[in-house]
Amino acid sequence: MRQARFRSEISVGVVAALVTLSGAARADMPDKAFWMDLRVGGGVSLNGQFFPTPAIVLGARFASRVQLGGALSYWRFAGRGQSTVGTVLAAPDLEVDLFKSADDRMALFLGLGMPLGGTTGANKAFAVGYRVALGIRYAPHPNFAMGVEAGGQGLFFDEGGDSWSNIQSVYGALFGTFYSGHRATPKPVEHRAAENRAAAAPPTRATPQPASAQPASGPEEVRPPPAAQ
Repeated sequence: MRQARFRSEISVGVVAALVTLSGAARADMPDKAFWMDLRVGGGVSLNGQFFPTPAIVLGARFASRVQLGGALSYWRFAGRGQSTVGTVLAAPDLEVDLFKSADDRMALFLGLGMPLGGTTGANKAFAVGYRVALGIRYAPHPNFAMGVEAGGQGLFFDEGGDSWSNIQSVYGALFGTFYSGHRATPKPVEHRAAENRAAAAPPTRATPQPASAQPASGPEEVRPPPAAQ
């Protein structure tokens, strides 16, 4: 009996500790923070060609819903005459949270970018493009988020001659986001820990009292003194 009770107390203590630790770090996106995005994605052009467009983004998050930074990406695809074209691009990158959940863990955002750079290889030329995407971001931890985005992207470049070439594509990417920042008005950790401990504690049972210890249900009867003879 004692061993079973001891195991039960250990289980309750472990659950309370885990809940306390999870509550100490609120799983929501910060109001202000430095921001780094790692994107693994690509595009499918109108003629069915798939090409990768990995990117890294560095910037800042502010106003609780705006992320502004600079992106560095690399595109590689088949150009005119099936020649391979590689481009190194730098772009201003903007993300705006359109809708957010009440707990700030999930957001639907609009992403915009304007890549600028040049082609690699023998025929080096200037290149300019665009990126428009809608995405969903989820933050399981205040310093990390992950998500997916999809939309359209394109690039215009000069392969030689009098006219410019371009590639238009449907775009999609998976990404991981790292934050280093804080919320403007964080809830004290000790308050959250106390609330979590109270929520994790098992319900207590009231100990029944013996009938002799229970108070009388009605008022005590008062007897008059005996009459003198």
